[in-house]
Amino acid sequence: MKRRNFKIDDSIQVLVDDQLQDHGSFNPVDFLLTSGRLSYSAYEAWRYRKKEYLDELLSGSVPEIISQLQQACDYAEHLGLDRVHAQVMSWSRPDTTETQALRCSRNSELEALLSIQFEAKTNHPQHDLFVNNPVTVLINNLVVSIIGRNSIAAEGHLKDLYIKAPDHKDLQGFELLVHSLEMMKQPAKGQMSELQVIEEHFVDAAQKLLGNKWRDYINSIWHWLATATFRRSYDPKQPRLHGSYLLAQAGDWSSVQQIIEAEGNYLAVPEIGFRLAQALHFLNERSRQIEVWCRMCWAYPIETEDYLSSEKTRDSLIKPLWLSYLDIEDTFELSEAPECSLFPAWVLIQEPGLIHVLPQDMLQGDQEHQVIFELAHNLIMARMNDEPEIKHRKALAKRQATLLKYYLHRIDTG
Repeated sequence: MKRRNFKIDDSIQVLVDDQLQDHGSFNPVDFLLTSGRLSYSAYEAWRYRKKEYLDELLSGSVPEIISQLQQACDYAEHLGLDRVHAQVMSWSRPDTTETQALRCSRNSELEALLSIQFEAKTNHPQHDLFVNNPVTVLINNLVVSIIGRNSIAAEGHLKDLYIKAPDHKDLQGFELLVHSLEMMKQPAKGQMSELQVIEEHFVDAAQKLLGNKWRDYINSIWHWLATATFRRSYDPKQPRLHGSYLLAQAGDWSSVQQIIEAEGNYLAVPEIGFRLAQALHFLNERSRQIEVWCRMCWAYPIETEDYLSSEKTRDSLIKPLWLSYLDIEDTFELSEAPECSLFPAWVLIQEPGLIHVLPQDMLQGDQEHQVIFELAHNLIMARMNDEPEIKHRKALAKRQATLLKYYLHRIDTG
């Protein structure tokens, strides 16, 4: 999504843009999930009516949450999206097939913000031009039953659809979705066959048939499968059956972070390190994100360079920094592109305030790139403390003259 001149916090815009790019719409409740304000387990409890109000489960102050949501909604409206009412209904529990409208908050302002959705004009589902057509009514009831997790009602509506419209083009898709309801009644096994049916069939069917509720429905399936992998270590033979991958598909970045950090070594596999950095980006943990990227540059310079240089990489923090870093090749007429392993030292020079937040153990390595990082750190610290810089400049120039040139360039240009 192209950025426009609009007053909005960068971390909020990132989450809105990500929803729009992936799903073509913006939902404020989903914003709470992806920003880490709301855990999926708490959201699930609310949808099953175990909690009356959603705001009882949110992390952070209500005024702050309202401010963030208002910025996000104003931005979505500024982009020309339609504001539509989005009443959230409860999910059917095993002991009942009843569903009812849910309340988000006793606070009228927060309730209003969480009861809307923003859609592109082409995003409204149209199953039939004649809304009073019996088949259309039947399909609408079937969709409501699937979204509400009401498998008994959904099976009944599907049987009726087979009778009234045996040649309907969407029968197979609806059959897949009704099957997914039955599947989720049983614990997942964490098998590749389950993942394949989700990726190859359920996602497409939901996106095509469930209108603006498809993402919410599919996210519950991702969580269903992820529960079978929580105690499973990363397997390079089946990388997509790791919990962090499955929950990343659902945009549950808080859980992605928890799973990876619980395993204790995100540097063991490049893919896991990249995913942690991605989660930290969406959770707006900026200094921690930069730390992860620095360590990835040192541990996997080739893989990290390829990842950061890829057009598919969506990261509004690190990607602009990386592109600026590559520009020093032309600025200082270098014979070759700067090394990925030196990127952390360059970032420190570019943003000297990081020396106060990055862990001290980053200064304790004896490899060349870590030594250079420490020399840059010492130079910046000397300048901040109004101490003589000459010995630090000489030490950095001896190891990495280009970085010293960039440091002096930054001083001269302010």
